[in-house]
Amino acid sequence: MPELQYRGHKPEEEPEAPFTPRSPQGGLTRLFHYMTGTPRNRFKFAYMGGLIFLWWFTAFVMERAYPSYKVSQCDWSNWEQWEDNKAHRVALVADPQLVDDHTYPGRPASMMRLTEFVVDNYLRRNWVYIQKNLVPDTTIFLGDLFDGGRAWKDDKWYPEFDRWNRIFSLDPGQDVIWSLPGNHDIGYGNEIVPLALKRFEKHFGPLSREFDRGNHTFVQIDTISMENKNDSRIYEPPKEFVDEFRASQPRDKPAIVLTHVPFYRSEANSNCGRQREKGHKLSYTVGHQYQTQLEPDVTNGLLTALNPVLVYSGDDHDACHVTHPFVFNGKNQVAHEYTVKSISMAMGINKPGIQLLSLNTNGDGQSYKTTICLMPNPFAPFIAYAVLGISSLVFLVLVHYFPARLTSLTQKFKYHPLDENILPVSSKPTVFNRFSKHITKAFFKDIGVVFLAMIVIFWYFFTSIYWHT
Repeated sequence: MPELQYRGHKPEEEPEAPFTPRSPQGGLTRLFHYMTGTPRNRFKFAYMGGLIFLWWFTAFVMERAYPSYKVSQCDWSNWEQWEDNKAHRVALVADPQLVDDHTYPGRPASMMRLTEFVVDNYLRRNWVYIQKNLVPDTTIFLGDLFDGGRAWKDDKWYPEFDRWNRIFSLDPGQDVIWSLPGNHDIGYGNEIVPLALKRFEKHFGPLSREFDRGNHTFVQIDTISMENKNDSRIYEPPKEFVDEFRASQPRDKPAIVLTHVPFYRSEANSNCGRQREKGHKLSYTVGHQYQTQLEPDVTNGLLTALNPVLVYSGDDHDACHVTHPFVFNGKNQVAHEYTVKSISMAMGINKPGIQLLSLNTNGDGQSYKTTICLMPNPFAPFIAYAVLGISSLVFLVLVHYFPARLTSLTQKFKYHPLDENILPVSSKPTVFNRFSKHITKAFFKDIGVVFLAMIVIFWYFFTSIYWHT
């Protein structure tokens, strides 16, 4: 190709500059300058950043700070007050009852998965902060670990078992007793499912057992199997265990009985106390696969055989404190029974909770102290998110459609939105074009950005709670 000919002065060729890639820092700097370079961009950067930060801060408070604070209010030092500070500390947890397709029959599958996700997250948060803030020496579950456990075949039960282990994960050496079955785990009385009973015992441990903690003997009884009248393979093991314990009396340590179903109490002795949400009494009711109290003869047999100072039960989901007078070796005795609240938000109570027990280990004076520990309000986060969602929407409407109401705010950024969106009208002064496509597009774009940020924020808080061991 012939060389180009120039008439007159030929321009000088500039040497080619060497290629140097732009650093990420330079790119971020240019992005920052673009976002804050004009008054309009500075204002948008400020309000969008403020909204996203507000969502992060609210999620942090509701998902981390508030649950941690609420559980910390139950700190042992606030109520146990032993003189020598030597105590064995026990947390008793009742009826987590993982929700499944049996919990809300007829609910659409998508809503059921959402319900499981929300309830599992609540249980997981509670478990993490109980173990992190209260650090109990021993944690005891009082049955009904699952909701439909008695009905599931193995192909369904084992995924639920994996789900259980994800929610209630254990640290090495952590002392947790969770082998007491509930009627939702294995059935009740004559309707107990043998497959479910054997499977539960295989994976969680002996259904009836005794173990010593804090100078006391815990006596765990599979009382729902004792209510069976038809199958000796079901009712004999717990009855034999009770007979062996009776034969070993008297014991030198106070006994604490653990049962899923509450003991029977007379109508005159059925006032549950001020901590109960649902009325004042735990009524005696019998239905399909459940019974709200043990039968009187079973209750009397256990009291006279075990001679307990304390009885802890679950099943009812609400709190109840009653006393049981009985005679042991010719002496009048009294056992205090505490029915423990459910730890779950899906069990029909507004204030889920657990029971804390502090055991005096030196054997002198009073041997125990116990109190209710209420869990975080399960509905507080939803109220906070709803209020913030409505407030965010109202604010964005004002920013885009009614900017004159935010003049004092926009002027701080030297931004005058009314000058940018005006519509000339013949023979009339210019008016603000509130409904232009440009404004509507910007409005929905901001909503999309905030919504995407919300998804990322909630994803982080809902998943990172499982990073705790």
